[in-house]
Amino acid sequence: MSPWVSTDVGTMLDDLEKALKASLPDSLEAALAAHSSSASSTDKKFYGLADRILKDDRLDRGKRTSVYERLGHDYQKIYGYNKIDQPPTITRDGVEYNFVRYGYARLDAFGRIFNRAIFHLDSSHGGRPANAPGSYPYLWDTPHHDFVQWNGIADNGAAAGLGPLGRNTGEVIGVFASVEVIKEDPSWFWKLLVSGKPTYSYPSSARTLNQVRLEDHLNDLWSPSWEQFAEKGFLPLIDKEKVRLGKEVFDFYKCASCHSDLDRKDKNRLVIAQFANVDLIGTDPTMASNALTYCGRNDTLQNLGFDMCPGELDNAQGVTGKSAMTDITTGVMTEGILRKIWPFLQAIWSNPWRNIETERHVDFEVANKGYLYAYKARPLNGIWATAPFLHNGSVPNLYELFLPSSCAKGRIPGKTCRSKTFTVGNRELDTRGVGFVQEDDPNKRDPGLFVFDTSLTGNSNRGHEYAVGVTPIIKTKNGKAIRKSDGQFEVKSFKDSPINHKDRMALIEYLKTL
Repeated sequence: MSPWVSTDVGTMLDDLEKALKASLPDSLEAALAAHSSSASSTDKKFYGLADRILKDDRLDRGKRTSVYERLGHDYQKIYGYNKIDQPPTITRDGVEYNFVRYGYARLDAFGRIFNRAIFHLDSSHGGRPANAPGSYPYLWDTPHHDFVQWNGIADNGAAAGLGPLGRNTGEVIGVFASVEVIKEDPSWFWKLLVSGKPTYSYPSSARTLNQVRLEDHLNDLWSPSWEQFAEKGFLPLIDKEKVRLGKEVFDFYKCASCHSDLDRKDKNRLVIAQFANVDLIGTDPTMASNALTYCGRNDTLQNLGFDMCPGELDNAQGVTGKSAMTDITTGVMTEGILRKIWPFLQAIWSNPWRNIETERHVDFEVANKGYLYAYKARPLNGIWATAPFLHNGSVPNLYELFLPSSCAKGRIPGKTCRSKTFTVGNRELDTRGVGFVQEDDPNKRDPGLFVFDTSLTGNSNRGHEYAVGVTPIIKTKNGKAIRKSDGQFEVKSFKDSPINHKDRMALIEYLKTL
């Protein structure tokens, strides 16, 4: 098994499903049968597993039955999760959906949380392919951001300061917390208050206190410093002259207009995110559009009173309808609320955004908070340690991030462009291009590496091509977008002054210092 397989969620879950199935006898009788040389390989695996679990009680038929039933339950659960998240190519409403393998350090978090919410409500529901993997965002500064995920679906200032707890609760539901959604008959008071609408309880394995503690720990997580590693001899020393030139390049291409600068050591730092409309930035739209168009409506969900259709792409100004994900997350958070008063107070007190009204900034204008057809420009402190780049991890290193995605003749001066395929999984840092070392020769390549193919749905490496003159940047005045008389943005393109190799290397050197 590859040493990196634990960070490949899809492979891990596939292997877990196979391992459970390989250890599950066909029947209870087979599970209780005595050890024998004629037993099948599956039965022998179960015998060994049960013996290790039960030890001195391995001959207890009741306890062996419990092990068999638990194994079967866990297999069905993982099988169901995999089936709903990773279906084969399917066609719905004339649209073909393909599942894309994630590889290392990527996950379609929204898609899997959406499917998990459906699964808890109706395990027979087909779900939707979780086919828009995003690169794991780095954890440092997370509590200090106003909006966290790539499309900003979670607001740290929401719910009277409980936004981070709501975000973490939704995430733990998406990664296998056990949740039951139990419909209850409303009390006479509830009937009087809300016209007899049903009530629900949400017992779960989520641990609110531990979630609050984890988020609190992140307050003191600093981004890594290249210079500190260099001083200890682990990384090459910074070239100060290149840094000076790189800062000039950074300013020339207006990088700071989207990527806010901050003092990484300031304990009171707040990060106000700048989002870019997907159509303008030009990066892969799959993640953003899925968050608006995924729909899980069926008779069972409607009868339960849940709406699992978040919104529509042509109505990107807001997520419409009542989201079952929000309902389940809120229900899990507030289940047994009297026991959670102290953790709630801790969560509010430790939230830097608790007393601040957040605004969503898209294309240098304040937008509706529900506007999700956009991607976040994250601060660049520690950026050197976060390859691959773009929201879907489709660019292997910083050098290629400043190359065009296409080298079509007549479109881009020069011939060098971003890689169409590259490998993920190597842990050796490429200190020149600033990414992970690549092995281009398939015959020499470690078989445990994952080959990232940018031609697949969700994997496009297009967009964010400002420095090569492809992606235009919106002109601003005092930080606000400038619009023409017809309402369109005034834009600037660097087509006549595309970045060259020397400037790329200088820009990379400057980014190492952030």
